[in-house]
Amino acid sequence: MSKLVLISIDENFDSSLTFRLQIFTEGDSQQRIASAKGKLPPAKDVHDKYLKWQSPYSSYVLRLNPRFSAEGGTASGFIDEIKAAKQQFESSFNEWLQPGYQFSPIREALLENLKDQNEDIRVIFEIENLELQRLPWHLWHYFFERYHRAEVALAIDVKTSPIENFKNKVTILSVLGKREAIGNVTRINIEKDWEILKQLAQNHNAIHIPSEKPYLEKLYEQIDEHKPHIFFFAGHSRTEKDHLSGIIELNDEETITIEHLKPKLKQAVKWGLQLAIFNSCDGLGIGRQLAKLHVPNIIVMREPVPDEVAQKFLRCFLEEFVQGKPLNRAVRRAREGITYLEYKFPGATWLPVIFQNSAAVPLTWQQIQGIKIGEELQHKQSVSNNLETKIQSEETVTEKASSSSNVVLPLVNTCQSCGVVNPSTSKFCNNCGFNLSTSSTKLPVPAPPQPDIPATIVTPILPNVPVEIASLVGSEPHSGLIICPACNHPNPEGNVQCEACYTPLSVPDDIPELIAPLVSSEPHSGLIICPACNHPNPEGNVQCEACYTPLHASLVSSEPHSGLIICPSCNHPNPESNVQCEACYTPLLKQPKLPASPPSTSSLMILDGRYKIIRQLGAGGFGKTFLAEDTYLPSGRRCVIKQLRPIMHNPRIYQLVQERFQREAAILEDLGSTTDQIPSLYAYFQSGEQFYLVQEWIEGNTLTAKIQQQGFLHESAVRKILVNLLPVIEYIHSKRIIHRDIKPDNIILRSGNGKPVLIDFGAVREIMQGNLTSSIIIGTPGFMPMEQSVGRPVFSTDLYSLGLTAIYLLTGKLPSTFATDPATGDILWQNHTQGVSPDFVAFLDKAIQQSPRDRYPNAREMLAALQNKF
Repeated sequence: MSKLVLISIDENFDSSLTFRLQIFTEGDSQQRIASAKGKLPPAKDVHDKYLKWQSPYSSYVLRLNPRFSAEGGTASGFIDEIKAAKQQFESSFNEWLQPGYQFSPIREALLENLKDQNEDIRVIFEIENLELQRLPWHLWHYFFERYHRAEVALAIDVKTSPIENFKNKVTILSVLGKREAIGNVTRINIEKDWEILKQLAQNHNAIHIPSEKPYLEKLYEQIDEHKPHIFFFAGHSRTEKDHLSGIIELNDEETITIEHLKPKLKQAVKWGLQLAIFNSCDGLGIGRQLAKLHVPNIIVMREPVPDEVAQKFLRCFLEEFVQGKPLNRAVRRAREGITYLEYKFPGATWLPVIFQNSAAVPLTWQQIQGIKIGEELQHKQSVSNNLETKIQSEETVTEKASSSSNVVLPLVNTCQSCGVVNPSTSKFCNNCGFNLSTSSTKLPVPAPPQPDIPATIVTPILPNVPVEIASLVGSEPHSGLIICPACNHPNPEGNVQCEACYTPLSVPDDIPELIAPLVSSEPHSGLIICPACNHPNPEGNVQCEACYTPLHASLVSSEPHSGLIICPSCNHPNPESNVQCEACYTPLLKQPKLPASPPSTSSLMILDGRYKIIRQLGAGGFGKTFLAEDTYLPSGRRCVIKQLRPIMHNPRIYQLVQERFQREAAILEDLGSTTDQIPSLYAYFQSGEQFYLVQEWIEGNTLTAKIQQQGFLHESAVRKILVNLLPVIEYIHSKRIIHRDIKPDNIILRSGNGKPVLIDFGAVREIMQGNLTSSIIIGTPGFMPMEQSVGRPVFSTDLYSLGLTAIYLLTGKLPSTFATDPATGDILWQNHTQGVSPDFVAFLDKAIQQSPRDRYPNAREMLAALQNKF
C-alpha cells in the first residue's frame, strides 16, 4: 500500500526547529500508522548556503533567455562558482539533517514503518516559514535515496472537489504569455511547450485549448466555456518581494497577479480543476496564491528556469503522468530526467516544486479522465483475470496438441506500475502504458494440475561427471538442479556447496582432472611480472591486478612466457596448472586462438568524431579505459571511456561479456542520475566491432592511492567513509542490484567535498524474484566471500567486501596477507592496527563473517549499528 508522510515544522531559522511526523496509509487519513517528534538546531547556516547558490545561479540563468520578468540589471557569476555553492549547500543541508539524539525518533519511525522501498510515498511538508518552504527538501539523501518512489510536496489546506467530467476526456487550457520581458529584450521560446501539449492531446485523446497572449477578459471567457481540468501557463513570471504573491506577463499590455484570476479559478476548482502547471520562473509566490484558491495540485518552478530545462521537464513529466503514474512519482521521474542538464545549470533538478492537498488521493491521469479509484481497481482486476483465463486456455490447447507430457510454462509480465498481468511479448502495459522492458517481473503462469499423468523423468546430460554428482541432480520438474541432501534446497548444478545451508554437495576430489588444461603454445611476451607476487600482468597495467603492487615499465619481461593458459573469456594469462581463470573463473576447457590486438591508443585520438583521447587509464580482462575530452562541449568536459575488447574466438563468451557491458551502461543511466556518488552515464555506442561506454570523470583519488600516500587511515576517517557510502549501497540494493566488486580501487574520494564515489558497475548482478540460475563468478580475490566464489552472491556479499575495504584502510594491508583462525576461518587482522576502538573492531568483525546469516542483513542495519555505536 502507498504511504502518506506528513511533516510539520515549527519556528524559524534562528531557533531550534520542532519536527512533527505522522505516517498514514494513503487514502485512509483517519487511521494513523505512526507519529513521532524531533528537534534540529537552528538552520541559519543552511539558509545562508542556499542564498550563496541562489545569487550566482539567478544571475547566470538570467543571461540565457530565462522565463523571468527582470527589473533591469546584468547577469554575473560563473558556472564553477555555482557548482561549488551547490555542493556546499547539499553538504550543509544533509549534515543538518543528520539524526542526532533529538532527531532520532523521526528517523526511527520512518525506518520502522516504511519497510517497502518500492512503494509510492507522498512526503508533504506543512511549513509556515517562507524561507523553510523555499529549501529543496528532496535533497534529504538519507530518505529520498532510500525510497526511490518518494517525492516531496508543500501542503495545501484544500477540501477536494469532485471531478465533473462529462466527455471522459482531459481538458487542458494552455496559456502562452508574453515572450519579451519588461525592461529586457529577452525573448523566450515557449512554442515548444505548446507543441508538447498539442502532441499529448493527439496521442491520449485529450482536449487541448491553446490561448496565446490572451487579454484577461478573454481568459475569463475561456475558463467559463471549457472548464479545464489542467491549467497551464508558460511565459515570464516572478515572485513579488513579499514572497506571498507572484506576477505573470499575460500579454504585451497586461501584467497580472493570481489575484486577478481569483474569481474564475475558484469557479474552475468547483467545476473540476485538478492541476495547475506554471512552467515559468520564480513561481513560489504564484504557488502560494493558487494554494489559497484551493487548487488541489500545483507545480511551479522554485527559481529562474531556462527554456531548455522547462521544456525537458514538461515533456518528461507528461510522458510519465499519462502512463498512469501518480503525480508525485511522475514529477520525481521528470526531475531525474533532467539530471543531465545539471552540468549546464547546476541546481536545475531543484527547480520543480509541488503544492498538494494531503487529504486527496494521489492524482493520476486516469482519475482526471473520470475513472474512479474503485472502478480503476476493478478494471485492472478484470484485465488481469481475462488475460489469465486466456493464457490458461492457450495452455490447454497446447497440451492437447503436444505428444509429450513435458509442460512448458509461458511467461507473463506483471506491470510494477498498476499490477496488471500482460503477455510476455508485451513491451508496454496494456492498461497504463508503463514500459515493461525495464521494470516488470516475468513470472511463469501456473500450468493446470495433471494428477493422472505421471511426470516424465528427465535425466540430465552431464558428460564425464561422476555418478556421485549426477545422483544429486533433481528429477522433479526443475531438472538439472542439485538437491541438497541436508536441507532439500534446490541448487544450480554447478554449485559445490548448498547456497542455503552451505553443506558440501559431494564434489569428488578428481573433478579437476576432468577439465583439460588450455596451454598456449605461442609465446606471450610483453607481460609485466609483479615483483611482489610474481603474477603475470598485461603490459598496460600500472599496478598488479592480484596484489595491487605498483608496476613499472622496467618490469616488462623480454623473454617469451610460453606455457601460459590464455583465458578464452577475458584473455587473462594464467599459470599452466590452473583449471579455471583466476580473473573471471571461466573453466579452461579448450585451445583458444589469440585474438587480434585491439586498436592502439594513437588510433583512437578522436573517437566517434567527438571524444579526444588524452591518455589510457588502465586495461583489464574485458577491455581498456581512457581519459577523454568531449569536443562537442565548449567546456571540453572530461569523461571516462570504457572500451569493450572483442573476443572473436568465442562468440558465446563474447555475447555474455557484451551483455554485461550493456548492463553496466543501463545501470549507470538509472543509478548515476539520482546521486553524485555514482558516475553519470553520458553515452553508450558501437563503432565498428567495438563497444564504448562514456561516463562521468570523477576528480579525486581512489582509496588505494590514498593508502599508498598515507599508509593507513585513522578510525574516524574510516567511519566517515562508511557513513557516506552505506546509503549508496543501500540504494543500489533497493534496485535489486549487487555490485560484486567493492574494493579500494573502485571507491574514489571526490575532490572538493571528499564524498566517496562507487565506480565500476561492470560486475553487477540483478536479482529477480524466483531466479535460481547461477551467475558468472566475478569479483576480486581477497575481497569476495565464499558464496561469491561459487557464483551465488547475496546482498550481504557487498557488505563483506566493504568491511574488508575498511580493514585495508585501517591497516594498509591487503586481506590476502592476513592469517586465518584454523578452527573458525575468521580473518585475524586486529593486531595490525593502531588505536582502533574495541567497538569498531567488533563492528567490522560482524561485517566479514564467513556465513551471510552472521553478517549484517542489509546496508541499512549496518549503518544503524555504526551510528548507534558512535
